[in-house]
Amino acid sequence: MDDKTIEQIEKTVQHQKAELEDLKKKLDQIQRYSQPVFSTTASKEIQEHTSGSVAPEKIVDKSGEKDQTIVKLKYRIAHLIRELEKEEKDSEKLKYRVIHLVRALDEEDHRLIPVGPLSEILFEERAQLCKSAVGKELFGIIIKKQSTLCVAADVTTKKELLDLAREIGPEICMLKTHIDIINDFDQELVKELSKIAQEHNFIIFEDRKFADIGNVVAQQYEHGVYKVASWAHVSNAHVVAGGASVSALKNVALKYNRGLLLIAGMSTADTTTNNKTAAEALSIARQNTDVIFGFICQKRFATTNNDLGFLYCAPGVHIATKGDNFGQNYNTPEYLIKEKGIDVIIVGRGITQENDKRAAAKLYREAAWKAYESRNTKKHK
Repeated sequence: MDDKTIEQIEKTVQHQKAELEDLKKKLDQIQRYSQPVFSTTASKEIQEHTSGSVAPEKIVDKSGEKDQTIVKLKYRIAHLIRELEKEEKDSEKLKYRVIHLVRALDEEDHRLIPVGPLSEILFEERAQLCKSAVGKELFGIIIKKQSTLCVAADVTTKKELLDLAREIGPEICMLKTHIDIINDFDQELVKELSKIAQEHNFIIFEDRKFADIGNVVAQQYEHGVYKVASWAHVSNAHVVAGGASVSALKNVALKYNRGLLLIAGMSTADTTTNNKTAAEALSIARQNTDVIFGFICQKRFATTNNDLGFLYCAPGVHIATKGDNFGQNYNTPEYLIKEKGIDVIIVGRGITQENDKRAAAKLYREAAWKAYESRNTKKHK
């Protein structure tokens, strides 16, 4: 065997060792990422796996229910890490075993297991975790008005929009607009809408759903006919274009002191959003907490305590109807808030099609707040 061959083999071995080290770091990160699911006692037992002293079936989660799949995966990871440290001679075999394990855990992790019971966490506490100025403002409005109600103002004229805002303003924390369906839009509309929002203490949310490359979404957000960033406290974006597109929106948002929501799930029957969409949204949000303060979704998917600084906002809410002829699915406020961990309910036709819109808004606001209080053992002072 010549020197060149030996040198090549050494390079290959070093490369494999580097790959294994990277995989080990990734596994450590995954363990830390998933750790808040378990109690302190369980966490200690997981650490003891490195010495093989505790069997996987002994570990239980915070609520006392066993999650055998995650526990066994963690046990296998701990065991495999020990092997990595001891059996470098068989590095190629171990590498592929680790890759397989990472993929298995990654698929399981996309279930996005919630953090502990919601009964211990109030909005006042969660507001302290929020790093977005707009998000903090919204938390404050929610607490002061005892309202987690956002109304979807899907109307087509200036008069309808302004009349609706004035009528339901006292009941809401946020008004969601689709400004591009207003037939007689002009800048006077948004000026008047901003005055109403200030008078009744609610936030304006333009449901723009940005979904393009960074250069385009930045221009759509700041320029054009609507100049959304100049008047909407909040807008939102899909994650289909990735983090770079969101970063472009963030630059504009910071310029105008605005906030963003990411779309992690939709309420249509055949939506293509799924748990992986939510995982991607959560990952991007964590990197941009100064602007992103929550999600459009159908369930809460926090995996660490810090994720509770985000607000989880659900469209598709109706007390009396299950759906429409266009694939919309409806859920009740109680179901979304108590069963799915949702914070803000987004209601459209359940309010806007009623004759007495103020009364309808009050009904939804009170139902949502009652559901929030009933999921908490602590009460607002």
